[in-house]
Amino acid sequence: MRKKHLLPRLLIFLFFSLTPFLSFATTYYSRANTAWNIASTWSTSACGGAAAVTTPTATDDVIICETYTVNIGTTGTCRSLTINGTANYTAGVATSVGTGGVIINSGGNITGTAAGVITTTGGLVLNSVLTSTSVSIRTITTPGQTISGTGSLGRLDVSINTINNGNITVTTALLSTVDSSLTQGVSSSLTYNGNTLAPSLDASAAGNTVTYGGAAQTVKTATYHNLIINGSGIKTLGGAITVNGNLTVNAGTLSTSTFQITGNATGIFTLAASTQLNVGLNSSATDVLFPTNFTKANTSLALT
Repeated sequence: MRKKHLLPRLLIFLFFSLTPFLSFATTYYSRANTAWNIASTWSTSACGGAAAVTTPTATDDVIICETYTVNIGTTGTCRSLTINGTANYTAGVATSVGTGGVIINSGGNITGTAAGVITTTGGLVLNSVLTSTSVSIRTITTPGQTISGTGSLGRLDVSINTINNGNITVTTALLSTVDSSLTQGVSSSLTYNGNTLAPSLDASAAGNTVTYGGAAQTVKTATYHNLIINGSGIKTLGGAITVNGNLTVNAGTLSTSTFQITGNATGIFTLAASTQLNVGLNSSATDVLFPTNFTKANTSLALT
């Protein structure tokens, strides 16, 4: 009969033996305008609550609360990072965020001129316009991460295959420290104002739009659904492109160089007033045609 009690006793023994080694997530809230690596910057009870005795670890969730600025001058880690206040980078250090991802809500901001980096294995939700043009947000390790929300950031580093389902503007640099691909989701939008777009690009999903809105830029070789040329200067093809929806030149000059633009019979090709389309190069023997497959009825070329 005693044998019947062995299993419960064993389970109780294992529970109490292993409990000290288990890690449970704690939520850290900002409570002071001080540094990430100072325990009193944080509270484990509420925004502005009593001071914590430790700083966040890789299993913890971090919330930078409204009205608070957390200065980041040393490496840090957490499971998730929510920014409702300000993360200010004072040094070019890395903040490693795990599977909970990075969430930047309206009013949240990343500031600082140091070349800091936030890495994430859990994607990015961006619903704010970020100030810093030096700090990068980098997707790593876990393929298929998603970007969502409506917002703007200075530097996005796609270092694992990533899907953009949001309406995102990248103002300075779209990088790929580890060669990877950026896929546009259905009805998503990407506006890029930097120079060369580094990751490979799949912008073929229905209804999505890619806009090149900077000055002199290279248009990534890719299949696009809707492609918009905006901003100033010359946008030069870096390779042949296919447009399955609309091609719109709203401002500046689109130059094909030695590459072909292949359109479609249902999309609309628009060349607005005071814009220019350069087809081919005088210095090259390569024949380049006017964008093909757009119908006459669906082609609008301004007279001035």
